[in-house]
Amino acid sequence: MTHVKSHPIDAATFAPLAYNGDDPVRAFESCFKIKIPRKMRPEITQAFHEAVANPGNFLKPEDVWDRFKKTYIQPEDSEAVYITHDTHVFGDGSKFVSVNVIENDQTRVKSGNGETFSEAVAEAFSLTGRQITREHGVIDAPGYGRKACAIVGVAQDDGKIYFGVGISEQHRTAEIMAATRACGRALYAAQGKTEAYTPKG
Repeated sequence: MTHVKSHPIDAATFAPLAYNGDDPVRAFESCFKIKIPRKMRPEITQAFHEAVANPGNFLKPEDVWDRFKKTYIQPEDSEAVYITHDTHVFGDGSKFVSVNVIENDQTRVKSGNGETFSEAVAEAFSLTGRQITREHGVIDAPGYGRKACAIVGVAQDDGKIYFGVGISEQHRTAEIMAATRACGRALYAAQGKTEAYTPKG
């Protein structure tokens, strides 16, 4: 399996992100070659508002990427850390996923079935039946280069959506990584430890 590691950011790789106060998500998408799902855009916008004092300022790409990575790729507000996984696709097209994670400082195996890999991961985390948002594409980001990228959102009963991002050589692996992180964040929030949107700071 592909393991995502943190690498130092080469700030010279990207031009500064222009923030005009209207659509900061577009600047983010243009810089990192990633498509942000519609339901995720408000919280990305919020992160931009928190990162700059006034419209017209420029954001350092490394600062923006660091915030994005800490929230969605290596989230601190998560009940589970992705390690590896195994999958199986049945004859009817349904999926089975077995995910190895670190949970409460212990390595655990969680398994589930679903029509998609994201749904199978959600079942593995006992989040069956939740609304799931999926977006597949590519990303060109510092420390990763151009790779497959998946963004998965898992809705809680109150309607809040918790997103996770996976980056890998393979779209399947990226989706399972993203779903694991989204489920981990949703479960963390369910315990009253965090809010759906990224906190300030």
